Amino acid sequence: LAQAARRFDDDEKATVPRDLSQIDELRTMVACLAQADDDQAEARRRAAAIVARMMVDARQAHASKGAVLEEEEVEARRAVEDAVATMGRALREDHEGDDELELRVGDDEAFLAPVAEELRETWAARRDDDREKRRRIDDKLRDALGSIGDGSDALDSRGPWDDAAHALFETQHSKKIDALKVVLPQFSEDALRKHVARGDAVAFHAREKGVCKREQKAWRVEFVDKCAERLEAARRDHVDKVAKDA
Repeated sequence: LAQAARRFDDDEKATVPRDLSQIDELRTMVACLAQADDDQAEARRRAAAIVARMMVDARQAHASKGAVLEEEEVEARRAVEDAVATMGRALREDHEGDDELELRVGDDEAFLAPVAEELRETWAARRDDDREKRRRIDDKLRDALGSIGDGSDALDSRGPWDDAAHALFETQHSKKIDALKVVLPQFSEDALRKHVARGDAVAFHAREKGVCKREQKAWRVEFVDKCAERLEAARRDHVDKVAKDA
């Protein structure tokens, strides 16, 4: 994947391969995409874009020779397209943390129940605030995409385009319309402009969501430490009370 990235990063220097040897590389990339960890979102996005670019180049190589795809290559190409589509759907999902607060309280520590309940309520209140904040950020994106009017209400940069075309669009460092016309001639100038605007809106949305997520994560880390301190203090108070009663 790293080698392919270096090869295709510079569009001006990139050349379309004129042989049919890419199929093995495509198979390898599909395997890499399938094995990527959940926290490698950016690497997977870039890999999906590279695969899509190689698919387009391979089609051009076939067309330049008047070649017909072999059945094995057709199946491998479908595997690539399925991998890119699955990748796109996964990356478009909102994986924000809405989990419950887990507190380590022993079965014989019923005296901690009031403190634990207070901590859970504080956690739940902040979690609900975070949900509302994310909802407002999403509403801003809906309004922005609605004003663009490209025929899709999806909250992602792909919009009405298919995964392969959008991934090829993402490989273009310059989002100037004249340059995009050369790479994506099947789209009108108006469609390209709307897709660029959609990408800008989604990128701004992602930055806002990123700030929100970092704030949420920082608060959660700090609050978990606070929970440990509160529970430990409650345990000490209980031990002292038992000793005094005795």
